[in-house]
Amino acid sequence: MTENKISLKEVYENVLSEAYTEKNDKLLPIEEYDDEVVEKIENLIAIDARDYEAAIDSKDSINYYDTYLRMFYGIIKCEDEESLNDLKKAIKENNPWEIALKKQKQYRSIADSDYKIMEALITKESEGFIKNLLDNNLFKTGIETINENDEFRKTIADKLAIPFFEKLFSRFEHAFDGNFEDPRVIILGINPRLKDIHHKEFGLENIYNNIFDYKCPSYVSDENHEIYKYYFRNGGFFFEALERGGKEEVKKNNEIKIDLRKEFMESLKKEFPYALYEFFPYATDSEINWYKNIEINNGKEYLALEKLLPSQIWMLCLLTYTLKKAIFSGRTMYLFLTKNNEEFKKGFFDKYLELLNISNNTNITILTKNNNQNRNFRWKNIKEYNKKKMNYDSVEDFFEKIWGIRRTNEEESKQKD
Repeated sequence: MTENKISLKEVYENVLSEAYTEKNDKLLPIEEYDDEVVEKIENLIAIDARDYEAAIDSKDSINYYDTYLRMFYGIIKCEDEESLNDLKKAIKENNPWEIALKKQKQYRSIADSDYKIMEALITKESEGFIKNLLDNNLFKTGIETINENDEFRKTIADKLAIPFFEKLFSRFEHAFDGNFEDPRVIILGINPRLKDIHHKEFGLENIYNNIFDYKCPSYVSDENHEIYKYYFRNGGFFFEALERGGKEEVKKNNEIKIDLRKEFMESLKKEFPYALYEFFPYATDSEINWYKNIEINNGKEYLALEKLLPSQIWMLCLLTYTLKKAIFSGRTMYLFLTKNNEEFKKGFFDKYLELLNISNNTNITILTKNNNQNRNFRWKNIKEYNKKKMNYDSVEDFFEKIWGIRRTNEEESKQKD
């Protein structure tokens, strides 16, 4: 956990005051200070003091953290859907990527709210990049005497390290997507996976810019798109691979899978049934490495949620809005958690569930993966949170209960026609 963290109690005493509200925030109503809620938020969220000082909006000199923390508090305290709708407007009006989406900076995909923080982080990470190179046997010969002030280090930083991070942050990655108004399923991950630093643009700018005005994205119909390949192909995130062999049972099972996949893909075009949410919005190869063997030295705390960037709190507002709306409506919702280690659950996720009092809302079911090596959302790989494996009679049973999708048999299909 970060050692040099700010007091959220002091922040909330300021941002919930009438003076602050009248001066800085016309979108949000005045909220009374609630000791219990503030204490729970402080137990959940840690902010580094240097990050807090750096997170100033150049347009109006308001601190991004202040804005997002106040929004988060308002959503937690919200007691009806009408009030929640006002907070939805605040989420839209305070998009962390507002400028990044319009103007290309050196690190294009970094949120406006995070830019100064991440810029300083990249400078530190560049030193780690240099060390990785100098520690590599290919680079050791003849450079053992290089010191920290040597011009050679600056050359490595300017010619290799900085261009690497420019490339790393050159595209808007798949950090959040889908239906955040009334999804049936929310997929929760830590951060987007970066398999190829040279991958094509995903074309996600419209999703970043219009998160509540969601339309079925074009990649749903593009079998060559990387997102389609990951989620929707045969054997992808949502679908078991077809079985091989000529036995009648195998043929029948494959027919069922093909029919359900078809029904699911059709549902995407009508009422997009899920939302994707990553707790850290920037893509890395893993929680250990930026890419390949380039280690993350100073940014691991953000990935572990031991301290948060401003954009992470804004995204937490987005997720919490969706959950609160489901709570108010009473409709069925499933959260599927793809990270399952005890440190993450006890250090962050359980505290978040307690803050929202989700365990007492039976319409929301928390699911997690049954196999730690497999993050796919399939009927044989899910179980209820902190419980044994869930049992479904068949893949058909799974699709009907989780997705509300029932396989159409031949007779029903003819009647529709």
